[in-house]
Amino acid sequence: MSNKPLISIVIPSYNHGHLIARAIKSVLAQTYSNWEAIIVDNHSTDQTKEVISRFKDNRIKFIEINNDGIIALSRNKGIKIAEGQWIAFLDSDDWWSPSKLQATIDHALQENADLVYHNLKIARKHKQKLFPQTIHSNYLQTPVYESLIKSGNIIPNSSVLVRKSILDKVDGISEDKSKVTWEDYDCWLRVAKVSNSFSYLNSNLGFYWLGGDNTSNPNRTLKNLSSIYRLYLLDSKISLPFWFTYSLGTALMQCGHYRDGINVFSKTIIKNESWRNRLKYLIRYIQSFMGVFFSDQPYSDINKFNFMKDDLIDQNDQR
Repeated sequence: MSNKPLISIVIPSYNHGHLIARAIKSVLAQTYSNWEAIIVDNHSTDQTKEVISRFKDNRIKFIEINNDGIIALSRNKGIKIAEGQWIAFLDSDDWWSPSKLQATIDHALQENADLVYHNLKIARKHKQKLFPQTIHSNYLQTPVYESLIKSGNIIPNSSVLVRKSILDKVDGISEDKSKVTWEDYDCWLRVAKVSNSFSYLNSNLGFYWLGGDNTSNPNRTLKNLSSIYRLYLLDSKISLPFWFTYSLGTALMQCGHYRDGINVFSKTIIKNESWRNRLKYLIRYIQSFMGVFFSDQPYSDINKFNFMKDDLIDQNDQR
């Protein structure tokens, strides 16, 4: 094992007793054997602890904490006690292909990368055999920080392999409550401020569970976008990216704030976007326009987004 770096796998869990066995089995099936799995459980009230206890492998560690609904606290606990030079993140409802660890550590060492990420196939049903949908990541340009701002969060959490020393340098994952559900994106942005050594491995090496309790919440999305805007976009010299204004307009529409949605879409720059994004934009714009006839409920916190008051978008940009 001396020539194989130890990889510490951090798995936060809460009431996923019906799913976590799949994640653990995928770890045990890895072709790369020098790993430790640290399961950090938020005192689950279901059968999670019992399920985990059935796996008899001394590489699996189990600890319990109270994280007050902040999953970053669980991940940071795992990072803190990790003995490996590398950290791999795996959510308890996701799982990996057998070659995931071998492929990512080989890639990291070959490319001298600080952070490696890859694609994940989307799973919606138990015992699913075919996976036609994929979370496609992409290459990031240098400087990586600006590229991440422009592209949004294209790094799936359960795909990441990162040097522990880099996470230590940025003080781990933020436990700020305003970042709950986007703390991973925040972490990648902070890592990108100290390292440009991000490397994309263009392979499907895992599965992202989109069944069951994984549902979108447009009200939460509005809060997240408000936090992202305040912390990363408000004073940025980078024009507001398509992903941000499109997501904001969509969330406003889904919450019944149709006129506000139209106003956001009217400020959305699409001239350099793909035909697919242009089509998505057009559909949302039409939906918002039609929705005004049924509901005209203003969004009370719209002024948190200063660009709705001040024209921060270059007037020379044409939609």
